[in-house]
Amino acid sequence: MTGIILSQSAGAAGPGFLVPGLAPVAGRYRVIDFVLSNLVNGGITDVGILCGGGYPALSAYVSGGRDWDLDRRRGGVVWLDQEAAGTVSLEAYLKSQSSAYGVVCGCGGVFSLDVRQVLVSHLASGHDLTAVMVPQKAEGGDRVLLCLLGRELLLRFLAAGERPETWLRTPEELPRTLAGRPVTQNLFTHAGPFLEFGTQEQLLQNNLRVLEPGLWQQLFDPDRPVYTRPQDGPPAWWGEEAACTDSLISGGCRVEGTLERAVLSEGVVIGPGARVRDSVLLEGARVGAQAELDRVIVDSGGVIPEHARLRGRPGHPVFVAKGASATT
Repeated sequence: MTGIILSQSAGAAGPGFLVPGLAPVAGRYRVIDFVLSNLVNGGITDVGILCGGGYPALSAYVSGGRDWDLDRRRGGVVWLDQEAAGTVSLEAYLKSQSSAYGVVCGCGGVFSLDVRQVLVSHLASGHDLTAVMVPQKAEGGDRVLLCLLGRELLLRFLAAGERPETWLRTPEELPRTLAGRPVTQNLFTHAGPFLEFGTQEQLLQNNLRVLEPGLWQQLFDPDRPVYTRPQDGPPAWWGEEAACTDSLISGGCRVEGTLERAVLSEGVVIGPGARVRDSVLLEGARVGAQAELDRVIVDSGGVIPEHARLRGRPGHPVFVAKGASATT
């Protein structure tokens, strides 16, 4: 099988962590880690990433794919686009492949899936296309997470002007015909969780949901490990007056305040007497002494001054931009 990751430009104009694939998850991971790990755990070693508006940032993070065992002389990660320098087109890439099947997926959310089971279901069904879907009654209907189909059929769709990224929405938007011929579909229901990361509120809520033990076990199945870039910094440092409830602290953090349902990425500093609740802090963020945060997202390197009070509302978290100092 050949993997195709569609990195659309939607969201790329917003904060850096909303570039498709780069939203932080559980302190040390990014969404693209889950996408690549699903493919690699399914035995896929040829992965084409179709560039979107966040191409430079995503390319810098993935690089040659070494951390996912995809840095290979033959195969591995290939960057796809019609125009960007150093890339090839999706059609040319597919024509260069010898695998019989293509797996098309996006990078807007995280889930854990055995792609080999999808292939087994596809072969048993005898249909043209298998779509992996997850029921979402409260969020606008079922969502298509991944499509598996023959590589030659995928090339025919592209030649006919089909845009595979439109398939990764709802089952109703899957292709029904090709050149006047019906396209038969096999729907594969994903029973596990799917967490979407397209807005600031989704990033906040879904990072806090990851703290739930049952959900953590489903996303981080030891039989399907999630690979990521290693963190080589020191362990977290814990002050004598520090306190923590239902939180996740990454390596290199320095905590001297109180955490309640907080997710801290690498190198975050929480000053003495500070209180952080229901918040997500990215790499290198700093919270001054006696500051209070509630429903706040602090981007990388953001600074919260001493004694500051920041409180978001349901559906509207406070956001502190990358490298910025918060104003109160």
